[in-house]
Amino acid sequence: MPVLDEQGRVEAVAGTARDITERKANEERVRRSANYDSLTGLPNLSLFRDRLDHEIKHALRTGLPLALLFIDLDGFKAVNDELGHAAGDELLRQAAHRINGCVRDTDTVARIGGDEFTVILTDVTREAHIDVIARELLDALGAPFPLGPQNATISASIGISLSPQDSIVPDMLVRNADLAMYVAMYVAKHAGRNAYRYFTVQMHPASPTP
Repeated sequence: MPVLDEQGRVEAVAGTARDITERKANEERVRRSANYDSLTGLPNLSLFRDRLDHEIKHALRTGLPLALLFIDLDGFKAVNDELGHAAGDELLRQAAHRINGCVRDTDTVARIGGDEFTVILTDVTREAHIDVIARELLDALGAPFPLGPQNATISASIGISLSPQDSIVPDMLVRNADLAMYVAMYVAKHAGRNAYRYFTVQMHPASPTP
């Protein structure tokens, strides 16, 4: 508000201010807890679903497919049981960092629960690019993890589904990638560690006969 002198002229302005720094910080903490995994800092299941829905629509507009990679860490439970939860948490943090290092900044890496991660690869121009990324992920996750005085070695199984080819429905695309991941896990157990597989319609359970 203006402050007037004896002649009625404005000689100063007075006002009040409120420091909202703490409130903004609290709002940011709430936003992050709602959208990001507290352990790894990656997008959580909620934010992953939002981004997948957005990227499917983007793929339909541009005509450039996306690839959804569903990653399971084989052997994580054994590490968690043998070395303890602190070591297991550290392995997950390192795994998140390694996965992020294999993809572009425009792609999305998320932890959707436990030892399961997803990657959304956008604007895929060549399927060979997906193969390269999948192999890089398997190599990165197959390298030893330093956990204090010990090293732990795990492997990974990756299932891949494509949009719009396999589905334009987010939940179905996730289900297809999940099915492909289980096939990759079966292959890995019977033909050596580390495997990735693309979804095919033959992976769906047969419908019951009426």
